[in-house]
Amino acid sequence: MPRSRNTAPRRARRHPVRHARRQALVDYQLMIDSIQDYAVFLLDPRGKVLTWSQGARRLLGYTSAEIIGKNFSIFFSPADRRAGKPRQKLQQALTEKNSEDEHAMRRKNGSYFWTRGRNFPLWQSGKKLCGFVKIAHDITHHKQTDEQLKQSEERYRLVVENTSDVIQVLDIQGNYVYASPSHHRLLGHQPQALVGKNAFTLIHPDDLPTVQKKFTKAVHGKANNTTYRFRHKKGHYLTLEGTSTAIFNDEHQPYLVVSTAHDITARTELEQQKDAFIGIASHELKTPVTSLKAYTQMLQRRFLRRQDHEAALYLAKMDAQLNKLTNLISDLLDVTKIEAGRLLLHQELFDFDTLVKEIVDGIQLTTQHHRIIHHGSLGKKLYGDRDRIGQVLINLMTNALKYSPEADKIIVRVLGTKDAAVVMVQDFGIGISPKKQEKIFDRFFRVNDSRSNTFPGLGLGLFISAEIIKRQGGNIWVKSIAGKGSTFSFSLPLMPAPLARAVSPVSAPQPVRHG
Repeated sequence: MPRSRNTAPRRARRHPVRHARRQALVDYQLMIDSIQDYAVFLLDPRGKVLTWSQGARRLLGYTSAEIIGKNFSIFFSPADRRAGKPRQKLQQALTEKNSEDEHAMRRKNGSYFWTRGRNFPLWQSGKKLCGFVKIAHDITHHKQTDEQLKQSEERYRLVVENTSDVIQVLDIQGNYVYASPSHHRLLGHQPQALVGKNAFTLIHPDDLPTVQKKFTKAVHGKANNTTYRFRHKKGHYLTLEGTSTAIFNDEHQPYLVVSTAHDITARTELEQQKDAFIGIASHELKTPVTSLKAYTQMLQRRFLRRQDHEAALYLAKMDAQLNKLTNLISDLLDVTKIEAGRLLLHQELFDFDTLVKEIVDGIQLTTQHHRIIHHGSLGKKLYGDRDRIGQVLINLMTNALKYSPEADKIIVRVLGTKDAAVVMVQDFGIGISPKKQEKIFDRFFRVNDSRSNTFPGLGLGLFISAEIIKRQGGNIWVKSIAGKGSTFSFSLPLMPAPLARAVSPVSAPQPVRHG
């Protein structure tokens, strides 16, 4: 009897809806398993795990067999479970659309890591809740980085708020963007009241040109130090010393300048008092020393007439020491004049080559150990202060002798350019390290080696020399190699320079370029 069309074998029958569901689950599993960096799993309405992705296995350490059927609260700490947080997370998903949260999840091995994720409710026919989809990824590294950043910001905030230094953030026009709390403690200004105010309005008028010039250099990327007077809220001025540095955007354009400064008012006042004392003491010493020198020379002549050569020799040595004392007093007086802006120059046309020869011949008479070799000439007259320029030449040559005790010569070179006279004094002595070269023209700075007692002096000669040259429109600089010697050079313009040029002490002068 033939088979009915409805009597086909059961294995050949397929329910189309069930088959589609099974295929959908397979496709879903394949899809979520392909997401390696995220934990993706299905929960039933009570929170039991129904599916488990490969990403979840990698992040949490459980296999599918170990976790399916378990409540997802297993991923929470005991304290969070007692507080009901797993249930709260599911409730939040029902009340907040696409809710995102961060919390710590517990791995199989008991360790914890931070996750950020979303919980999505699944609805059947739009009405009946049939479960949740949970998606989470590891943000432990970002969390740690954020925490480190917060700690760093907190440390920075504590430093800024408690430091005695004044910290300013200005725009490139000099307007306040930020002022540290020290503005109130030190300067009497409320930080918030300064925001938007131009910082230049608080600078002493005499210091303003220098501050503006240094600020412009900072805007162009040249960090620099500045000493200036800043007006206190009550009207008086404090002396600050600070550094300014520019901040650049992604297009390498400056948009902010950060300035830090500290109060040196007390130090400045002490230095002024010291300078005043030195000036008074030097002036008062000059008269008795001059008298002693006159009496010493008079006695020396008397003993020579009496043929008492031994006594005359002692008096000659006394006269030499008085000359040293006179030079020290003159240096101290010059320093006080420089600091007070009263070092006047008496400029005139004079024969520069004659001056150099006089100085070389005079210094040669004072030494039997060194030969002073003189090369070159200017061949022109120079307009300047002859005595002060001679003072510079004497200082450079005597220094060359003093700091080259093992050598037997120094070399003095003179040359002329179209617009300037240049002198170079070369020795072959102890030399100067690069670090010390930066301070060689500072007041009271001395170059010492292990035999520091060999080189007496106050360290004023080069400071005074630099001021004399600068005030006549010239330049002074040094080139040196430690252990091999130094060459001190200066240049002076041939044409007249303004009298008593107002310049600051030179610390690291730049040489004139010669063709």
